[in-house]
Amino acid sequence: MLNTAPAAAAADLVRFEVELEFVQCLANPFYIHHLAAQGPMDDARFVAYLGYLHAYWSTPAYARFITFPHALEYLRLLQDPAFRETCKSAEFCRDMQNQQWAHWQFGRVRPFVDAKGRVLAQAGAVPSLIEAESEER
Repeated sequence: MLNTAPAAAAADLVRFEVELEFVQCLANPFYIHHLAAQGPMDDARFVAYLGYLHAYWSTPAYARFITFPHALEYLRLLQDPAFRETCKSAEFCRDMQNQQWAHWQFGRVRPFVDAKGRVLAQAGAVPSLIEAESEER
């Protein structure tokens, strides 16, 4: 009798690694823009897959393997159709990248807004330095 347990374990490991790599790629706003512009985010099956990834990788047992936590926030935001649509804009994704960079440098976070100034989503829970300074006065 053939033992398939090692083969199944190897397949599970490959799936784990592929999903982890894809989730971490979503920490890159330009990759998100590429996906949005190329059309996969318009496919209901792909959106469902993103929902599965968010549910799975947001649990503490798996989130601990994520190197770039922005990936989990972007996965959450990608559940919103308006956010997915706005990610088609290269300018918006440049703004996302600039905010991500500012957060890494200074711990500042601003809400994501579209071209008309409407707030699409609040990224993170860290208040901006400007708000903190105004509260101290």
